[in-house]
Amino acid sequence: MFNTSNFYQTLYENHWVSNVYDVTGYFDKTIAQKLIVKDITFKGTQIYSYQLFPTYLNYNVHLLKDFRLKKVKQKIGFAIYLKQYKTVYDYFKGECSTQHRKNIIRATNRLESSFNITYKTYFGDMLIDHYTFIMHRLKDMIANRFQQREGRNKTLNNWKHYVDQTLDLIKKKKASIFVIYNENKPIEISINYHIDSMMYSSISSYDLDYGKFSLGNIEIYKQLEWCMLNNICFFDMGYGDFEYKRKWSNHIYDFEDHIFYHKYNLIGNCYTLLKAYIYKLINYLIENNINDKIYNLLDKFKKPKQTIDYLDYELITLTSLPNEINKFEKINLNNDVYRFLRQPVYDYLYKYQEHINNICLYENSNSDNLYIIQGKNSLVELKMNRF
Repeated sequence: MFNTSNFYQTLYENHWVSNVYDVTGYFDKTIAQKLIVKDITFKGTQIYSYQLFPTYLNYNVHLLKDFRLKKVKQKIGFAIYLKQYKTVYDYFKGECSTQHRKNIIRATNRLESSFNITYKTYFGDMLIDHYTFIMHRLKDMIANRFQQREGRNKTLNNWKHYVDQTLDLIKKKKASIFVIYNENKPIEISINYHIDSMMYSSISSYDLDYGKFSLGNIEIYKQLEWCMLNNICFFDMGYGDFEYKRKWSNHIYDFEDHIFYHKYNLIGNCYTLLKAYIYKLINYLIENNINDKIYNLLDKFKKPKQTIDYLDYELITLTSLPNEINKFEKINLNNDVYRFLRQPVYDYLYKYQEHINNICLYENSNSDNLYIIQGKNSLVELKMNRF
């Protein structure tokens, strides 16, 4: 009786739409790229639901005889419409607050002055071995991020789907992967889908050790630069009402559930009213984080709860090396034994504007929680209170 599909996903990932739609463009832009039209034979006994329809699209509906269309608001989405802007700085000036602009530039400068940073977008080609490496790294980042937030993530539950299809879409220029590298190490990764001059930023995550550097904002900043060089006019950030999206976006739109049913199908109207109520309830639960609490409670009955260590440390400025420096031994931060020190050391780099290549790290041989970080222009004591 019910035929349900995700319009948003099939549009961006598969480039197809149902034959009831004629999608022509968005705002004042046309979509020159031909979409795949999938023939659906509507039956009077069926109710058809096309969920997550983004209202920024220009479209016509070919409504079949005796069928009705009801539109129900699901949630809101966020996007960046570049319009006439030629550079990111033009967009900053026209759409973003002065403080937001300063924060992004400062974070980018701090990142690039602390590490050997490069940015890379894979669009049209990518070696399979490196693709496998990047996807494995992204999966670990997402898992660590949601473990930290004690939240659930549908992407991980569907991970095989993304791994199996994304490389082929990259080669067809229907998808891209953006990476921020520190040396050869990916520290932020984003998967995007493309239709003509539209780009949907679908999946992204970052290395938690670099939390001070606002990598998510730097990712958007650098991807917008790439968009402007590659004739991308619309950067869709999708749903999820987060503060960073509100600061970046200049267009907030609705996602709708389009429900088609025969006028003599008495269940159709009741179903529409029920869906409207369900969406309001879901949005209320999400806004108040009640849904995650419910899922986490259910997870306790399925598997042991994973835990993540939270760091508690102090950075204390010194004027000179301590007298007992002979008790300290020089250590290598790249050694996984000292992995737990990376976040506080990177926080130090951000705060004192030092470069990773210019510091020396010492461990007190008589204490497992006291360290010295000596930089080019600063000297601090790192005290690990708990980890």
